[in-house]
Amino acid sequence: MMKIKIYFFLNNLLIINLLTYTLGKSQTAAEYYNSGIQFHQQGQYNEAIWAFGQSLSQAPQVAQVYAARGRAYMQKNQTVQALADFDQTLALQPQNLAILAERALLQLRLGWYEGALQDFDRLVVLDPQAGWNFMMRAEAKYLAKGLFKKNAYYSYYEIVDDFTQAIRRDPSLAFAFRRRAQAQLDSLTIASQMPGTRAWEAICNDLFLAQGLGDGQAAELSQQICGKQITQQLMKKAYELAEKKQTWQNPREAFQLYEEVIKQGASDSPYLVKALFQRAEMKNQAKDYQGAIQDYTLIIALQNEKNHAQQSAYFRRGVAYRQLNMYSRAIDDFDQAIKLGYDQAKVYLERANVYQLLKQTDKACQDWQIAADKGNADAQILLNEFCPKKKKKRRWF
Repeated sequence: MMKIKIYFFLNNLLIINLLTYTLGKSQTAAEYYNSGIQFHQQGQYNEAIWAFGQSLSQAPQVAQVYAARGRAYMQKNQTVQALADFDQTLALQPQNLAILAERALLQLRLGWYEGALQDFDRLVVLDPQAGWNFMMRAEAKYLAKGLFKKNAYYSYYEIVDDFTQAIRRDPSLAFAFRRRAQAQLDSLTIASQMPGTRAWEAICNDLFLAQGLGDGQAAELSQQICGKQITQQLMKKAYELAEKKQTWQNPREAFQLYEEVIKQGASDSPYLVKALFQRAEMKNQAKDYQGAIQDYTLIIALQNEKNHAQQSAYFRRGVAYRQLNMYSRAIDDFDQAIKLGYDQAKVYLERANVYQLLKQTDKACQDWQIAADKGNADAQILLNEFCPKKKKKRRWF
């Protein structure tokens, strides 16, 4: 739907100029159009329709006025009149993507699948990079197949392929994941309907990803179809998708997926711990240090034995405590990380910095020295600045 709004905005930028140069009565037509827009924004749809009609009586070849009136008709649920205006808009502007998409959706809503599919086909040709176009064409095919099962025009393969093309272009389309899962479920043979088969796992994977992207219906279907147990492979795929979204600068969607992995993961799942680390780091970036501390605490609690995850969690929790000026707790966590074998320069550097804030310079110097000996350049600079070597007293004989 966002795509439709963008198309509408770009087309609407030129409307005043289009009216200005139409049939010599341009100013009056423009004024009527502007009045219609204002009426529409105020929810006065009858008045808007009248104003757009007056504008068209002055300038009957301006496509955008037909489009605006069609939208007003849509608000009044006068679908036949809206469709007629959208038809007129596209007769004047055959490549108006916004109206083409709106007409396709209107026909889909009315159950006029053939006309809807023709429009979605055109959208795919005119804008082949838009995942939304493929997704809605797949949906139209799927609905048509459901209505005409005995005489189906489209195979499930075509439907699934269109949903797949949509997901490749826009991996955030939760609806496409869910509907692809449903189409695959409908296409299963008796032999492949047993849980644990590859086909079943692909369906559950799509439902899990859709759920992670905020699709509530996918969550319900997942419980019904896949049960509460999510396989390690599905957890792995969800985690990997979250990492990709984080790389693609989609932090909100990545955060949602990490939360879903955490919510569904078994306590012994390695992806649960990885997701907790990633969520904690995202909280740190958002300066939600208390939230990060909670995640690190959960990681520590999940570890039954000494390992790198536990060491790292103590260290990172110590850094978060330091950000909150909780210095004694920070030092306790740095001590614990070192005790467990986290023998890295950065933990000594961080502990030294906290000691310095507490005005315990001697202890800070000892840790800066250790960090500098391990090759940390920052520690060496701080060591030179705050810890000058004591001059030896001359011995007089």
